[in-house]
Amino acid sequence: MPDEAGSRLPEILFAQASPRSVGGTSLFEADDVTVGQAADYTSEDQVVAAAEERLTRAGFRVLQRSPQTLNIAGPPALYQEYFGTRLVTQERRVVKPGAREATATFIDSPDTDLPGLISTDGTPAGDVLEGVAIEEPVYTFQNATPPKVNYWHLEVPDQVAALLGANRAHQNGIKGNGIRLTMVDSGWFRHPYFVARNLNGTVVLGPGANNPAGDESGHGTGESANAFALAPGIDFSMVKANFVNILGAFNTAVARTPAPQIISNSWGYDVRDHPLSAIQRALAASVALAAANGIIVVFSAGNGHHGFPAQHPLVIAAGGVYIDQVGNARASDYASGFASRVYPGRNVPDLSGLVGLRPRAAYIMLPVQAGCDIDLDLGNGAAFPNGDETAPDDGWAAFSGTSAAAPQIAGICALIRQTQPNLNLRGMRNALTRTAKDVTTGTSNPASGGHPARPGFDLATGWGLADAQAAVHAAVPAAGGPAAYARGSDRHVFYRGADNLLRELWWSPATGGWRVGDLGATALGIPASGNPAAYLLGDSQHVVFRGTDGRIRELWWSPASGGWRTPGLDAAAHGLPAAGDPHGYVLGDSQHVVFRGTDSRVHELWWSAATGWRVGGTSAVAQAVPAAGDPFGYVLGDTQHVVYRGTDGRIHELWWSAPTGWQRGGLDAVAQGIAAAGDPQAYVLGDSQHVVFRGTDSRVHELWWSAATGWRVGGTSAVAQAVPAAGDPFGYVLADTQHIVYRGTDSRIHELWWSAATGWQRGGLDAVAQGVAAAGDPQGYVVGDAQRVVHRGTDGLLNELCWTAARGWYIGDL
Repeated sequence: MPDEAGSRLPEILFAQASPRSVGGTSLFEADDVTVGQAADYTSEDQVVAAAEERLTRAGFRVLQRSPQTLNIAGPPALYQEYFGTRLVTQERRVVKPGAREATATFIDSPDTDLPGLISTDGTPAGDVLEGVAIEEPVYTFQNATPPKVNYWHLEVPDQVAALLGANRAHQNGIKGNGIRLTMVDSGWFRHPYFVARNLNGTVVLGPGANNPAGDESGHGTGESANAFALAPGIDFSMVKANFVNILGAFNTAVARTPAPQIISNSWGYDVRDHPLSAIQRALAASVALAAANGIIVVFSAGNGHHGFPAQHPLVIAAGGVYIDQVGNARASDYASGFASRVYPGRNVPDLSGLVGLRPRAAYIMLPVQAGCDIDLDLGNGAAFPNGDETAPDDGWAAFSGTSAAAPQIAGICALIRQTQPNLNLRGMRNALTRTAKDVTTGTSNPASGGHPARPGFDLATGWGLADAQAAVHAAVPAAGGPAAYARGSDRHVFYRGADNLLRELWWSPATGGWRVGDLGATALGIPASGNPAAYLLGDSQHVVFRGTDGRIRELWWSPASGGWRTPGLDAAAHGLPAAGDPHGYVLGDSQHVVFRGTDSRVHELWWSAATGWRVGGTSAVAQAVPAAGDPFGYVLGDTQHVVYRGTDGRIHELWWSAPTGWQRGGLDAVAQGIAAAGDPQAYVLGDSQHVVFRGTDSRVHELWWSAATGWRVGGTSAVAQAVPAAGDPFGYVLADTQHIVYRGTDSRIHELWWSAATGWQRGGLDAVAQGVAAAGDPQGYVVGDAQRVVHRGTDGLLNELCWTAARGWYIGDL
């Protein structure tokens, strides 16, 4: 029950006053603030100035002005008098440092339904303020050489860096050099550990904090060593927080000039259900604005907490994995894992760093200010695991918690940011989570649900333990492709990175999400030029591409091969320099790869188990018109067909049957009246062939064939194509319907589709694809009764658009 005893109120109360938002909706009425909406909850300068002037005149101290709120302080009586309210106190459950469950005193105004909100209606500032959020208690998630102790623990920097896969990145000069990483924590003491390693930092005081040279808690100093272990080259700063005015400290970090690129936070609220309190809503809006400005925000998941803002969708949430002395990994039972009830569909953590076990997670020996709170608490004379067996004034303490995981993950973000300075939050999260090492044993903290680790994503460790080097490699944006197919219920997408190396993403029901495949390791050292093509032969996967040496190359995989391999196609192709990208297809148990040579002829390489790779017969056919673009090959029954754009701007065909061998096809005559601006692609529906291409009129055209009619001009041209085509279309079949997807001049993906009942018409994909700008051409494929369309976005990331009968078109999770 609320307690109205004034003696329980603090002498000074901190709060965040929100000037009226430019979007017209109060910050305290917003259920969720996304990146796109963040600016709607900022305020006009004149409104902020008027609010600041009135609050100052009333006797409040205005400690800070941020884009969304004013950080104010004053005696509780002043709040009650000026805002015409009464303040009460209430004891609520919290999780304090050391994962101790306890209670803390919260202050509230019973005049409003939202916890911690003071109404400004009818007050002298009611026309310029939409509400005041009362700050709440928040808790940390917790000589130059460390002391020797007789239990298994990790030391910084070497063991932490090695177990998180950072050593190889460091050897390649990737150390987070110059990346601005800011922590919001208890302070930073320049310990001899940092001095000996020439690790430097700047301390900035948050509103209400003091003593910039000291760290009375020790928490911030110790956890900063985790960030430095992963990224010793960072431009480090610490915002020393007053933990009863935490949003002011976070806003101080966001407002630094130049702005931080990464903010690491090892603290948070325990929020298990709706609603967010007033101050939590204000903090959520500040997180969204930071993300909208390109700052990567990392938060600890909690140590038995349902950590907030860790559960905010625009945050990277760090959980915990414990590795024992023989290298076995399991979920830390000290670290939180949970499904958010505040943000449905948001699961925490995203991935994990290194965290110890209950009862105290005494796991990583970290430097702290001698005699600080943590030094005294853990150096209590008790044997491990109830103490750390160090002296209470030696400046070292063994601790971890997800407080350690957050700066570890933030440090890996700094490595990625060094190599990919323009990578956005989605790209950063993908690089981290899709390369994390799966952890399949152990459970998370029982206070947060005690969820078990299992293959794939789980609520114990997220996607698993972070792998710095793999994440750096995966973060390279796409420059070519994608090529995609389904193998059973699994999905595979291949693309060329900006470093000209091929990469693979794959999805299976067992993992429940996209993972980085191991093709990249095989492809290292084989630089690619252009776009890869991919196909299946039975159980084996094949990727063909043009190397920077102008030769056609292949990577292949089978269940028995032990991973991706480079086989004999390379040797067969050595005498045939390529001028364009290859395409591969399968006839029976034989493989066929076609490409345009530097002689402007269409060449073929083919494989059978009996012969291996050989040069095919297309070269011998009298190709009346040289090829100007890349050919496309496909199969109808037991015949092969290759279509290409000639130097005359028309589409041409070569075809093969066992009795005739390769010969020129009849498509040429039909295609004479339709000038092509791009390369053709083809597909088969039943016993009919369909060839689609972009004309010089920027429309999508179709040529189709059946045994009864021969080649004819199809009906796509007659469809009202709202947006002209800017790239090459791609066609595919789902059951008895045809689908053509293409990139429009508006950089969006569009769809035409056909059924026997309707003929050609515009599809519903267009509306869904409006938010996803495309830089490359799409490819579509079918998994069961679902359609998948993948393309490269203008941000260098791959995107997926999906269709099912139940949902229609929607944006996928690629």
